Amino acid sequence: MKILKNNLFLLSLSVFLVFLVFLIVVFISIGKSSKTTITGNFNTNYSKINTISPGKDTVKDVENNNGLPLSKSGSGNLITYYYQTPNNDYKNIVVFKNGVVYYSLEYVFNNYRGTLDSYSKKYGSPELHLYTQDNLFREWFVFLAKGVAVENGQSGISRILYFTPMTKENFIAVFSKEINAATTPFNPPPEDIIVP
Repeated sequence: MKILKNNLFLLSLSVFLVFLVFLIVVFISIGKSSKTTITGNFNTNYSKINTISPGKDTVKDVENNNGLPLSKSGSGNLITYYYQTPNNDYKNIVVFKNGVVYYSLEYVFNNYRGTLDSYSKKYGSPELHLYTQDNLFREWFVFLAKGVAVENGQSGISRILYFTPMTKENFIAVFSKEINAATTPFNPPPEDIIVP
């Protein structure tokens, strides 16, 4: 009888240890599968992307002011530099055409770049209003003559696009795909609506 109790105890202990190891493995893999990694402070101005002048600054100017990129890619006469943001899921980009800045796109994580009101006071009324084509319902306000577009949502400005001044038609042709925006609001199927 004593041997049976010892065997039952050892069996129970073995099952418990196997279960414990399983839980540890699950928790470790959950931690590794998490995509979002915060690498900086969301409350500080972490970038100098806003100081770049599209149509004027060269690759050397950008590297001198912003440092070397995290990575880069290229195709034909276009080269894209990727710069780190405080969130690993997002990268600021600077696109060069023939060695000169074509445009840059900056992620903004707090109000250090101002508000939509501050841009309107500085530049006047936006000449173009676009809507993101996703279920986050953000809007782009484009100051065509100034070469600045701001994406605004419930929590304020989330991205800023800097470009050489252009017409409304050219802006839509060049950037609507890049910023995933259109002149009409996004109309998702009811099951896709996310309420923040």
